[in-house]
Amino acid sequence: MANVMRPAYKLTAKSPGSELVAETAAAMAAASIVFRSSDSNYSTILVGHARDLYDFATMHRERYHRSVAVLHSYFFEALILKLLSRVAAAK
Repeated sequence: MANVMRPAYKLTAKSPGSELVAETAAAMAAASIVFRSSDSNYSTILVGHARDLYDFATMHRERYHRSVAVLHSYFFEALILKLLSRVAAAK
């Protein structure tokens, strides 16, 4: 496998990404349901993290691609491609 650069970006109150944080909160809440009967301690931890992330997402609202500048052009290009594909499909 080739070495592929996969940079990581940190989301903070000054650089939030509320939709990404909210999706992570939802995933943790769903996982807590899966583990509820087999590992209640882990399930409780997941719920706590899900609540913390949800609170962060609601208090610090900003789209991920606006917080991480390098992604702005990627999201803009992806939007254009999505719109073009919809137009092509409608023909």
